[in-house]
Amino acid sequence: MDISTPSPNIERLKPELFALKIQVFFFIRIALGLFCAACETVFYRGVSRRFGSRVGLLALLFLITSAGLTYNCVMLVLLISENLFLSGMFISSTGHLPNTFSMYGILLAFGAWFSGYHFRAVVASAFGVILGWPFVAVAFLPMGLDIFLQHGPIKVSSYLLLLQQQYTPPLYPFSIRL
Repeated sequence: MDISTPSPNIERLKPELFALKIQVFFFIRIALGLFCAACETVFYRGVSRRFGSRVGLLALLFLITSAGLTYNCVMLVLLISENLFLSGMFISSTGHLPNTFSMYGILLAFGAWFSGYHFRAVVASAFGVILGWPFVAVAFLPMGLDIFLQHGPIKVSSYLLLLQQQYTPPLYPFSIRL
């Protein structure tokens, strides 16, 4: 038997492997969609706590209409609201892209900031910057400035040091010379 020809056992397993890849693909998309729903929930709760229930209801309305649920309404409402409210967050929430993780970081960070959990906000912003785009750090400047002015430089520095200590891999195994 030649090495370049595949074995009959591998040829027989190809449809099963292909089906498994499709299942894994859709499982990852479902998991990302559920994580985005959790991030939107944190954001909604933060907006409701900080700005009141009416503004929270408006935020929830915009989050729901960005999910495309207006398609179940009357056609006239669809034509009017399609260009006004649909932001594409629902579609982009399941993509395995850097901007998706930046969106998760922004939703989590601002939801935690509005709720008063400043360390969680710093962690979520680091999550969005590191796993997403580094350019999204500009969106976190108002939050960082507010936390800096509320808590002072010592507590913010301790946040950053604790974050660096927890999430940065140790470098000492790589500095050993043989």
